[in-house]
Amino acid sequence: MMIIGIIAIIPVISLLITRPKRKFEERKKRFKELDEKLMGQSIRYEKIVRDWYKSALKGKIEGDYLLYKPNWVHQQGAKLIRLEDVKINYHTCLDRDKKFKKLQNSLSKFIFPEPKESFIENAKYLQQKNYFNKPTFSLKDFEMDCEKGEAILDVYLGDYYDFLNTCMPFQYETVFEDLCLRRKPSDKSPLRSKFSLLDTENRFVSIGISTLVVIRNIKDKQKNRKITQKNMFLLHTRSSKVSTSVNQIHVVPSGSYQPVTINSESNQEEIKKALESVENLMSTVEREFAEEILGVYVANQLSDYKSLEKYKLKTMLKETYLIGLGFYPLDTHIDIFSISIIDANSSGLGNTVNEIEYKIKGNDEGDIKLHEFSKENLTEFMNNANATPSLSSILKIIVKDFENLTNQLNVGNRV
Repeated sequence: MMIIGIIAIIPVISLLITRPKRKFEERKKRFKELDEKLMGQSIRYEKIVRDWYKSALKGKIEGDYLLYKPNWVHQQGAKLIRLEDVKINYHTCLDRDKKFKKLQNSLSKFIFPEPKESFIENAKYLQQKNYFNKPTFSLKDFEMDCEKGEAILDVYLGDYYDFLNTCMPFQYETVFEDLCLRRKPSDKSPLRSKFSLLDTENRFVSIGISTLVVIRNIKDKQKNRKITQKNMFLLHTRSSKVSTSVNQIHVVPSGSYQPVTINSESNQEEIKKALESVENLMSTVEREFAEEILGVYVANQLSDYKSLEKYKLKTMLKETYLIGLGFYPLDTHIDIFSISIIDANSSGLGNTVNEIEYKIKGNDEGDIKLHEFSKENLTEFMNNANATPSLSSILKIIVKDFENLTNQLNVGNRV
């Protein structure tokens, strides 16, 4: 009888042993499916989440692309604020690890193959992508007073993995609900219902900076040999090799607000001093301009950053202005909107269409093209189905206050 009993429980034991592995393989397959769905339909998912947030936070946020508080963007008729004049205040993030752990534990256990591990641990193992962990700033608060011409950005300092581990799960939750549960975001969503978009202390809200570059006084020779002057703007068609906004149209330059000279281990005095000089917002714009447009690689070292001085970027990009800030609905990070005006006659990029296009050929991240600066063109790209939410947000702000802004920037239509 004992032998018969042992034989009878062998299948049960085998099932108990193999079940965890089978469950892991199922979750692994599902995670891959979610990743593929996300890569191919990110614009669709941005809209789904944006519509839900606008309903759930009605009266608190607005925006047709990225989402923002009413006083977070340039107001019609107002004077522009220089990006270099934005005051940055540093804050220590108290109980950071405890808060982030709470968010991670709230995520559905069915989404990640290794539920007890962070997003980055799952992603590194399964996606085989290169994620580099660098010091990164996170949003605490933002104020923009267009009447006074002032803007204040309050930030934390942490690491890029903090962003990946606390913001990327939001987008996987949305795709999981759509693909597996056949539902849209709701009060049943484990993350979005419990962790408010507007509470910037419940996650690490990394800061991106996207800049629309407009080059004025470009000489263009017509077929009749008549030379005209044009104002043109740059757009970047992103390739499949980038990690975000794949195959979408975006401004250039754009990048994360990441410091070169400090990290989360630096003392408060060092951080505050750096934010007043080399680590201001313009430093990121200059660095990304060098890398994405001039093709000059800048490593995360101060010596490499100082080597950019020969390109006279501070002079070239001195007319760079803040026009707002907004949340990406899907992964909940924020983007700072800015516009930079460059004069072709003194930029060093050349002063004809051919000369400038030769200098800005693009790279393996995609192609960069010049487009004539006009209200019609801006509107067309704003409504383009492949435009990033950030690009559309920037263009809508400009189109809405076109006459005022073009007068301030001296980039009206030319002949």
